[in-house]
Amino acid sequence: HCLLIDLSSVSNNFSMLLKVVMPLPGDAETCQIMQLFESSISVLKKTFEAAEFFSERKTLQEDSSDIIIQAQQIDGLDCFDLYLSTEEDMIKKAFIDTGIARVSSKELHKNTVLPDVLSCISRYDHSAGLFPELCICLSFEELMQLKVPRRVQYIRMLLSELYRVSSHLYFVSRIAKIIGAELVYNLVLLERERALRLIELITGSRISPNFIRIGGVKNDLNADKIKAARETIEILYRKVRNIEALLLDNSVISAKLKNRGSVDRETALLCGVTGPNLRACGARYDIRKNRNLLLYKDMSFIIALGKYGDCLDRVLVRFREIYQSIKIIDQAVNDLPEEHIKKLINLSDLAI
Repeated sequence: HCLLIDLSSVSNNFSMLLKVVMPLPGDAETCQIMQLFESSISVLKKTFEAAEFFSERKTLQEDSSDIIIQAQQIDGLDCFDLYLSTEEDMIKKAFIDTGIARVSSKELHKNTVLPDVLSCISRYDHSAGLFPELCICLSFEELMQLKVPRRVQYIRMLLSELYRVSSHLYFVSRIAKIIGAELVYNLVLLERERALRLIELITGSRISPNFIRIGGVKNDLNADKIKAARETIEILYRKVRNIEALLLDNSVISAKLKNRGSVDRETALLCGVTGPNLRACGARYDIRKNRNLLLYKDMSFIIALGKYGDCLDRVLVRFREIYQSIKIIDQAVNDLPEEHIKKLINLSDLAI
C-alpha cells in the first residue's frame, strides 16, 4: 500500500509529491511506518491550517456527519473523503479522512521502464490526461538538460490548450447538470465531443493520449491535422460563446450561482487551492506565466480573474480561459515552426 501526498503552495511557490510506502498488516516495520505516516500528517496540519485530518473513519462518521463527500477516484488522485461540519447553510469545518488515501498500487511504478510509466500515468487526470505525461517529461528534460525543438513545444502547447478546453467544458457540464440546465448540459457535451475528436485525430486517443515523450512527442503534425485544428477552433469559439450567453444571460441560473460557495483569496491560498478555482478568487497566478512553462512567453494571452470567488466566478473564469486557450491554439497553429524533429534519446535505455 502507498500513501500519495500531493502538496502545493501558490504563496510559497512550491509543489511536491510525497510517496510513503505502507506495509501490509502484520509486517515487522508496520509500527515504524505508521509513525512516519502520523508525522507526515502533522506536517500537513501545520501547512494547511484550515483543514483537520483524521485517520479513524468511525470517529468522523460519529462527530461530523452533516455532509459527506466521498472520493471520486475516476477523476484522478482526488482520493480523500470529506466530512463537513455545518451550521444552517454555512460550512464551519472540513474534516479530511486520510484512510482512503492508502492506494493499493505498490507495483505501479516500481522497477519498470519509462515507456510503461508514460503509458499509464495519464490515468492520474481523468479530465485532462495529457498533463501528467507533460509533467513527468518536463522533469526528466530539466534533469537531463535537454533542448527540446521549438516545433515540439508548439505542438505540446496546442494539445495542452485543447485538453484545457475539454476539462473546462467538462466542469461547465457538471455545473449545468447540478442546477438543472439540461439544454446547456447537452450542448456543452456536444462541444466537448468536438474538442475530443480533434484530440483523438492528433494523438490517437482521448482520455489517455500516451503522446508526450521525453524530448519530443509521439507524432508530428501534418497538413490535414493543422487544417482540422483551424476549422475546429473556429467552430468551438462560436458555439461556446452561444452556450455562455444561454447559461449566464439567464437571471434564474445566475442567481443560483451567485454568492454560492464563496471563497476569499487568503482562504484559497491557505487551503492550497490552485488553477481556475484560485484565479476565481482574484489571485493572479498562472503556472504558464509564473513558471515560464514551455514557450508560453511567445504567446499573447491574458490571465482570467474573478473577484468574489463564488460559483458564478468559477464558471466565468473557465469560459474566459476557454477563449484564451482558443487564442493560444490559433497562434500555435499559424506560427508553427518549420523544423525537423529528430529522436534525441532511446527510452528503452532508461528505467526508474
